Amino acid sequence: MESPQKPPQAHTLLFPLPVQGHITPMLQFAKRLVSRGLKATLVTTLHLSKSIRIDPSAAASSSINIETVSDCQGGDGQPQGKSSEAHQMSGSRTLAELIRELDRSAQPVIAVVYDGFMPWALDVAKQCKLELLSSRRPAR
Repeated sequence: MESPQKPPQAHTLLFPLPVQGHITPMLQFAKRLVSRGLKATLVTTLHLSKSIRIDPSAAASSSINIETVSDCQGGDGQPQGKSSEAHQMSGSRTLAELIRELDRSAQPVIAVVYDGFMPWALDVAKQCKLELLSSRRPAR
């Protein structure tokens, strides 16, 4: 007898400003979402991800995924762009790529929770969803 398939979980992407005072509350929120049965993915920058240390036993028991986006890094791992526009352009491009990649997975993103200091994340999410919707429309 086949076991019934579980319906896909709702998947939320959480995108905090990459500083500790913004990451910690977003991580706590992600834990609450997971405790309610949702899937959560925390997005951080490449530079910051290299300094994050995760306890292997905690990572195994946690269902919060961590993904990275670009922060204008150079070869030495240090951010190269000085302007917020450079960070926004690079972050927008890689955030869009991440959303598209997750949309092709078994659990596509249904919501993006972003930090108020990065309002451009909303534009990226809207554009990705519009692309997704237009690609799923039947041809006339």
